[in-house]
Amino acid sequence: MCTGIVNIKDSEWLNPVLPNPNNGSFSVTTPIHNSLFVLYNSSGQIIYSEQLYKNENTIQLNIATGIYYYNIIQDLVIIKNGKMMVE
Repeated sequence: MCTGIVNIKDSEWLNPVLPNPNNGSFSVTTPIHNSLFVLYNSSGQIIYSEQLYKNENTIQLNIATGIYYYNIIQDLVIIKNGKMMVE
């Protein structure tokens, strides 16, 4: 359970998920050490999660085309959220 949303400088989070759209292979860049990336489908079900480390983290998934939503979480706090399109 997450307990809140924390704001981090927008300049540090211009595009944390690139490329977007993608084919299921993408990178997540974060200025936060030891955070968690959680990916949800359009029904709100968690379909993937992974521990992130500062800088660039490469993720390769075999998922259907569509729009997905993500949270980047640290210490039970959502520090960034957004959406990603898979083509």
